[in-house]
Amino acid sequence: SATHAIVLHLLQQSSDASPIDALIETSEDNLRARAERMATRLSASDSVKSCRVTNDEARVTPKGRWRYPSRQIRVEHQSKSGSEWAESLKQGFPALLVNVGNEPAGRGAIVIDLKWINPANDSIIAEIIGGVSDTSQA
Repeated sequence: SATHAIVLHLLQQSSDASPIDALIETSEDNLRARAERMATRLSASDSVKSCRVTNDEARVTPKGRWRYPSRQIRVEHQSKSGSEWAESLKQGFPALLVNVGNEPAGRGAIVIDLKWINPANDSIIAEIIGGVSDTSQA
C-alpha cells in the first residue's frame, strides 16, 4: 500500500539504523529456529487445531519489489474461522494484527510472519494466540 511505501521511504532517509533494518537483516536460520519453537509451543494448546511453518517471502507491499526470505506460522483454531480469530485478536488487549490464510481444505488459518516481529515478542504472541507460556525460561 502507499502507506507502507511512505513509511519505508522515511525510514530509508534516516542516517541511524532503524528497528525495521534490524528486522529485515534477521537471518533465515534465526527465523526458522524461532518458527519451529513457536509452532511447537502453539501445537500444545487445546485451542489450536493445527500449526505449521511456511517459508513464503516477506513483502513490504503486496506486489512490491522488496521481498525478503522469511518464515510464517500458519495456525488454525479448533472452533473459529481464520477471519473470526483474526478479528478477536485485533480486538484484544494487547491487540495482535495477523493475516488470514485460506487453506484449501479448511476454514482458514491466521498467519504470522516472523520477519516483522521482534524476537523479544515471540513469547507474548504465543501466549496471546495459544495461551501457552514458555516454560523453558523458568
